[in-house]
Amino acid sequence: MTRQLCICIFFVFSLFFIGCATPVKKPAATMETEKNHLATEFYEKALNLEHQKEFVEARKNYELAFTTDPVNKEAEQGILRMIHQLQALAEKHFLKSTLLHKKGKYNEERRSLLISLRLWPEHIKARQALMANENLNIQKYIRHTIEKGNTRSKIYKTLAIEFFKGQQFDDAIVEFKKVLSANPNDKETMDYISD
Repeated sequence: MTRQLCICIFFVFSLFFIGCATPVKKPAATMETEKNHLATEFYEKALNLEHQKEFVEARKNYELAFTTDPVNKEAEQGILRMIHQLQALAEKHFLKSTLLHKKGKYNEERRSLLISLRLWPEHIKARQALMANENLNIQKYIRHTIEKGNTRSKIYKTLAIEFFKGQQFDDAIVEFKKVLSANPNDKETMDYISD
């Protein structure tokens, strides 16, 4: 019995000492280590984005890498490279927009100006051109050959129906109102307006 008692006491003391022992902890990552790791992640992501020609996002990640690690010369050079690339691309799209404007392709011109500003928001000429276009009122013309027996009311109705079929409803309503001012009882015109 003493032997069993000795084994039990030994077992209890062993559990006590094992329970009291503190496990060895890994040293906590230092702030500097975390900062370097984060800067490396941003820098590698920026390089990948640059190779994919995603220059706007690449610039943001280079800037994050440089902010995290201000002595990172590679990140600083990446920022300068992206600034140069973005300015060149923005200017290219701006010049394209001026050619589109001369050709009367205003929607495409606007798209090029917006791309230019996305690439380089500080592009003053692109911003001014876009603001000028917002205020531009483009007149729409439809050529109509007047035939014998046509009245103004018929011309307005024909034009209004063309607008209606082209789903230019605001313009169609204006022309239908002209028809009704000349002929207030025109049932076909009233039906179109109600549609």
